[in-house]
Amino acid sequence: MKKWIHNHWATFFWAFAAFVVAILIRLPSCYESFWLDELHTAWAIWGDFADVSPRAAVGNQTPLYFYFMWIWKAVVGESEVMLRMSSVLAVALGSALLVVGIHQATQRLSAGVFAGGILVVESNSLFFGTEFRPYAFVMLLSVVATWATMRLIQSEAKDGKGKLRLILTAAISLAALIHPTSIVTLALLPVALLIFATVDRKLNLKFQILDFISLILVAAVVFALTNSSLGHSWENRSQWRAFGQATSASQFWAVWPWLPLAIVPATLALAMLWRESKRSVVTAMVPMVVGVFATGVFFVASYYDWVPLWHRRYFVAALPMLVWSAGACVAKLPAPVLQGRIMPVGPLVIVVLICMQLWQQGTLAQWQRYQAQLVFRGEDWRGAVAWIQKNAPADGMVGIDSGLIESAKASRKDSGAVDWFLSREYQRFPVLGPYRLTDSYESEIGTNIPKLDVQLMFRRRLRPPLHESTDWLLSRSSESQISRWLESRLCRIIQLQAFGGVRVVEYEFLAREEISDRLQQMGF
Repeated sequence: MKKWIHNHWATFFWAFAAFVVAILIRLPSCYESFWLDELHTAWAIWGDFADVSPRAAVGNQTPLYFYFMWIWKAVVGESEVMLRMSSVLAVALGSALLVVGIHQATQRLSAGVFAGGILVVESNSLFFGTEFRPYAFVMLLSVVATWATMRLIQSEAKDGKGKLRLILTAAISLAALIHPTSIVTLALLPVALLIFATVDRKLNLKFQILDFISLILVAAVVFALTNSSLGHSWENRSQWRAFGQATSASQFWAVWPWLPLAIVPATLALAMLWRESKRSVVTAMVPMVVGVFATGVFFVASYYDWVPLWHRRYFVAALPMLVWSAGACVAKLPAPVLQGRIMPVGPLVIVVLICMQLWQQGTLAQWQRYQAQLVFRGEDWRGAVAWIQKNAPADGMVGIDSGLIESAKASRKDSGAVDWFLSREYQRFPVLGPYRLTDSYESEIGTNIPKLDVQLMFRRRLRPPLHESTDWLLSRSSESQISRWLESRLCRIIQLQAFGGVRVVEYEFLAREEISDRLQQMGF
């Protein structure tokens, strides 16, 4: 055991270094207040354990991740930093596993360091790895599934493959239960494995006892997803068009940093065909092909309006696959001997490719400005609520315009009493959760208030002023949208304070004489 540890100390050192650096560069981005989607995670776990599943369903999510986070919150507390540390640690562990996995697969430590380093600094990994949502865990499980797949392809031994297939199945199953869309990407790994087996007869996929457990696990996952809120989410898929619609081929090019992750590494590997076997080069590129194909599936499905899923969160499992192949392809570079000494080319290429990615994604420019916080969400709910707390009178009305895609549920009682009540509660959470207004305020929930049709407002009975004090609006809408909505209600803005993407507006109703003049000008 000591000898084995001694022989692998360098691998563990670099894996640990990747783990630590991944944490350190993410920590400065964990202190912002939660943005709206993170507030859904917070809302889902802010009550009793029995509340988790129905609240997750309101946000079109399956409950497993939220069960884990409910336990995590009970252990670490309620601060944004500690809650986000769950995602930070997941990506940091994924980066460390890449170092070990690539080194094991290629026998080149520099390639492992490159792959782990890429995931450490990649901007999407930074964003999802500092976010209180499930996508960091999907990336971690993608690393495990990719590692198991590559071990199955590369190993010629018959024994132990049932165990590897069980690990692959377990990783895909857990990812599917955490976020169901990840199964589209991850399920392509066993498909690629089967295709590889039909072409290469050396790949032994003989059925083993452990495969029975894998089949049972698959059946259990299918049963769980069938009986989850997935069907309800599918019925409401039209809501995803607000952020998941692909409209241009340029979006495909912009979704990942293709040059350092795929194009340059693949070109280098193909250029080594004169000295490497075709099998080894093709094997190195398998995860890359799967990642590119999965990204293309989501793009085509969204572009042709089959289902609007064009957002990285839905196929983020492809990122570790691209990173794995990038490292495996770099490992194909030769180590030339100059003057009797080995001069490895790999480290130089690693530095160039990582710098290329840092430059392409703007991270290098941020560091040049001495900017430690690399991820900005720009929704300061904490500051906005604190400002209302300080400036609004205790008898003021506070309206909430969160801009949620689920907002329509809050105004539809025909969607079911429980769903309607939970949606209304969800709408209130920005002022009733971690950034809580005192109970002396009366909370008025508006469903996308500034976006309502102006003409519809005039067909309704005008609400008279309920008190002499002014009303307040907490909104994610733009200033122009807020202005138009207030004009439709015959109100004027007294002051507006912006807290990133969140705005606090103090407004009042016009005097009766001004209302009459305004209505006459508008033909009423």
